[in-house]
Amino acid sequence: MTLAMAWRSADGIRMAADSRLNFNGVFVDQGIKIVSTPYRIYGPGERTSENIVASGDLGMCFAGSAIAALTLSEALRDVLTQMQAAPGYSDVSMDGIVDLLWRTYEVLEQDLCAALDEKGLAKVIVAGFCVRAQCQRAFLFDVDKTTFQRSKREILRGVGQHEFIGSGTQRAIAALPQTPTQRDYIETLREVIDDEAEPTVGGAIQYGELSGRNFRVLGVASLGEHMVHYWRSGLDLNNGKLTSGNGLVLGYPLLNLI
Repeated sequence: MTLAMAWRSADGIRMAADSRLNFNGVFVDQGIKIVSTPYRIYGPGERTSENIVASGDLGMCFAGSAIAALTLSEALRDVLTQMQAAPGYSDVSMDGIVDLLWRTYEVLEQDLCAALDEKGLAKVIVAGFCVRAQCQRAFLFDVDKTTFQRSKREILRGVGQHEFIGSGTQRAIAALPQTPTQRDYIETLREVIDDEAEPTVGGAIQYGELSGRNFRVLGVASLGEHMVHYWRSGLDLNNGKLTSGNGLVLGYPLLNLI
């Protein structure tokens, strides 16, 4: 999994990524790299709606080995629905949530790298609204590709700051204008996707944004040769098989890149 980016604009934290998965040189453009994930923190006792002490949603994006990133995505999303707090003791702000995610990441990355070497490497960006600081915050879970040393740091503290992760990072940094707009980030990602010299970056653009307290994933509207595409990763929401049924349809909000 190859190129993901996050940045802070005046309107909030944004994320974008490509959709390419690399399985030993076999490319599949169906990777879900940006997700909106609900979290729930329960008090002691039964897991009931009446016993939830804090809830919301976080945005996460992933880059690195396909198998490692997919494993981390599933595990971290599962953890977020099963957190428990001790009243008057546990920290239910972003610091407390990220601390538990980080400890989970450390355990998983240690095992993945021990078994798979560099194929166990993956990085994660986590973003959400902090109830204590009353602002949006983001964190990077990083791992060194040589030493496998893991690290955590807060990122995107100020408007205009950005973070790139994945194999296309240096190409993206070189292409990004000095004072980028939101459109510049998207166009930089598109440029790297279209660059044949970066074969591990490809597929449709995916996008998510943290607006106030809520993170939402958007479909991406783009113009093809013969039709308009509404992409969610490699899934075209405008595909006839998805629009011709008599029942439910997909209703993603759209980022218009036409």
